[in-house]
Amino acid sequence: MSRLDDVAVLFTSCMKDPVRPKGCARLLCGCLHVLDGQSEDTRFALLERYNMPNYEDYEYIRRTYSEYLSACAAFLSLPLSTQDEEELNSSLRTCTCFRRDERNPGELLLWLHTFETAHEFALDDFIQALIRHLAGILNNAVKTKTVPGVAALRGLKRYRKKYAANPPWPVDKSQLIPHGIEQSMKGYAEAFRWCPLDRFHDGLLLVDKLLAICGRSVIAHLLQFLPEFPIRITGLSNALCQECEATRGTTVDFGVERSWMCTLVIIVDFCRTLLTLGETTSTDISLFVRVAAPYKGTNRSIGLLFVCDTILNHLPLIRESTTLFTEFYFNEFAMTFARFGAIFYSYNSPEDTTVYHDAILLLHEELADDYEDSSKAAWEGFVWISAIRRCCAPECPETFVTAQRTFARCAGCGVPRYCSRECQKLAWKHAVFPHKDVCTKLRVLKERTNLPKDRVLTQNEHMPFIDACNADDELAALAQECGRHLRNMMKARKESVPEAFEAFQAKLAKGADPATK
Repeated sequence: MSRLDDVAVLFTSCMKDPVRPKGCARLLCGCLHVLDGQSEDTRFALLERYNMPNYEDYEYIRRTYSEYLSACAAFLSLPLSTQDEEELNSSLRTCTCFRRDERNPGELLLWLHTFETAHEFALDDFIQALIRHLAGILNNAVKTKTVPGVAALRGLKRYRKKYAANPPWPVDKSQLIPHGIEQSMKGYAEAFRWCPLDRFHDGLLLVDKLLAICGRSVIAHLLQFLPEFPIRITGLSNALCQECEATRGTTVDFGVERSWMCTLVIIVDFCRTLLTLGETTSTDISLFVRVAAPYKGTNRSIGLLFVCDTILNHLPLIRESTTLFTEFYFNEFAMTFARFGAIFYSYNSPEDTTVYHDAILLLHEELADDYEDSSKAAWEGFVWISAIRRCCAPECPETFVTAQRTFARCAGCGVPRYCSRECQKLAWKHAVFPHKDVCTKLRVLKERTNLPKDRVLTQNEHMPFIDACNADDELAALAQECGRHLRNMMKARKESVPEAFEAFQAKLAKGADPATK
């Protein structure tokens, strides 16, 4: 067996009982170091500048060693009492890995106990290393589109047939939330608190992939148990921009450049997942945008809109200071953060009087103009509902993920999806916007503009749809009515704000320390 296999087998035996891992923290972190693709000569990732976990053998690990991966998720998602944490920390600090009668413990075991000898390993190191490893594993699952089960983000199981005989981990979302959604997210939230504020990259990466696979149900529970989560994203962007200002006019080390690049990529990925989930509601996005704190006599947004604005204002300085940020990457980041900022601006609090970056305001005006154009509004509505992965009955919470199956579209128009006959009946006679009022109109508009029946719309259909509506007064009228109906559907589902997050936001808005009770 290879060194990777030897370490994986050893780590699997250490994680047999996820509640009480065997071995000391140094041995466990050394195993995770190797399982993340690092050699014996490289420093422990947590002691170096941040770099995203990226290992070519992650997929091999997912297919071969699912037992320890499930144990990692079970450990991280298990809520621990203060006493449990103290006992576990004491256990991990004490090495009992060698038996007294063991004369030849083996080269691997000896090396693992010389791993980073100058560093005193403890529970916090083990938890952070686990978060990093699981984030890397799930990032591989999402990037390679090899998630076997029904995922929240469409397209993640595109290549699942390649491994039908031996599906890679996770086979089912229950392996990621083994204690039920509420208790599992409570456990993850407690684990994320072990991450330093300036080293929350892996925590954000892991949440992004949990959201992509498990769906929006993780958001409410995460914010209930970790209400400061949006502020941690802000902290990452602020730390990057402050360091950029501090290094102005100096030569920036490659490791620093790479760390900045990874930070921006992780923030971009999280924003994209939040915005592209077909089941996400306006409430979800507002929770990450409307976080506000007192600033010069007014409440200023310090959520994702603030993040986009701050990064856009510092991108020129980053471009001047580095060689890794080529013109291509600079333009990509500039356009991406401007686009995200424009969308987030639509969810901002009316009390926020901040003047944001020109690119954000310009793109926001273009988006507003698109919504005023009936044909463009109808197109946006059709695009949204073609990709939706949840029941379209306004009061129904069911998604493809929660039901573990896809939903059929309306037989009359082929547009909205419903999880059951009961939901279809409720939507048909809905008090605010009954589907019966537009069912025929949606069908006629789709047929006469040649939109495909049951697949996600692409840009290839965009201009032919717009041109057809603009060339025919009857189609333009249908587009206006259908666009209004579809937009109302997009706004229909409102969710309650997690109680702990609401209390956190209230303290933040008053200028109080959110950590105080």
